[in-house]
Amino acid sequence: MVKSGAVQVTIDANLGAASGGITLDGGALRYGTDAVTARSFTLGAGGGTLDASNGFLTLTNAITGTGSLIKTGGNILTLFGASTYTGSTSLVAGTLKVEGSLASSAVVMTTGTLNFNNSGTVVATSAALAHSPARARGRPSLRGQSANPVEPL
Repeated sequence: MVKSGAVQVTIDANLGAASGGITLDGGALRYGTDAVTARSFTLGAGGGTLDASNGFLTLTNAITGTGSLIKTGGNILTLFGASTYTGSTSLVAGTLKVEGSLASSAVVMTTGTLNFNNSGTVVATSAALAHSPARARGRPSLRGQSANPVEPL
């Protein structure tokens, strides 16, 4: 469990047995290189950050829990599985690629790309996809098809 601060690992095996799950509850996880992991991820009430600064990160299982997810780092975070966490999703940098499904309370983009063009589905259950131009350093973009328009905050 990562409750505060950031944990960086060089390879997924540094986190122990692959069958062991990861809980983020206020902390961040950063891989030191490209990584594909089949670990289960749970977001506690404090939420968590997945940082793709040092390489591409692919999660083959769903993300669950009650917290919010923050995606940072300039590389791609790819989500497979049917993620059901109930908090919001914040895309701060890079690309969030949804190959499974994402049911989040809101998707907020300050910059970066949300890609659900292939087989992914994004459902913001209580708000439309949104971006915050007042805080953006770059221009957010959507790739894929959406039934909901992008609305500024």
